[in-house]
Amino acid sequence: MENIIELLIGFRDKAVVTRGFLDTGNNLYDRVTGKPIVVAAPDIIKKLYSKTYGSILSFYFNGSTGEIKDLDNFQNRIHMISYSTISRKDNVMPAFDCDFFFLGSKLIKAKPLIGMSMVAFGNEQKSYSVLLHNSFSLY
Repeated sequence: MENIIELLIGFRDKAVVTRGFLDTGNNLYDRVTGKPIVVAAPDIIKKLYSKTYGSILSFYFNGSTGEIKDLDNFQNRIHMISYSTISRKDNVMPAFDCDFFFLGSKLIKAKPLIGMSMVAFGNEQKSYSVLLHNSFSLY
């Protein structure tokens, strides 16, 4: 498998076509559901989830302390993922369900959760907006 692959991610009435990088260092799983976590850049998260989770996203992106409306409805669809990086320990990122997830033309039936990065990533030579979980090297 090549390290960069086309993706199609959908949630409700939104779909995003983007590119993902197979990150062999991404071993994140949701402890509750056991699902792998892919990490998406802010622009992907905003395109897919701003209509549904606008107040949550505003809180994480802008540090806004405004009231988060209807928090009870979010609890089953937002997963708080603990993770550490080389430079920072004990971080938490929200991750969201998706309704469909394609790697190239292959539908991934065990849909991953979409984790929210606070920064964009990639480089000029190989542009991508999602860090894929290492388990996707099997596809």
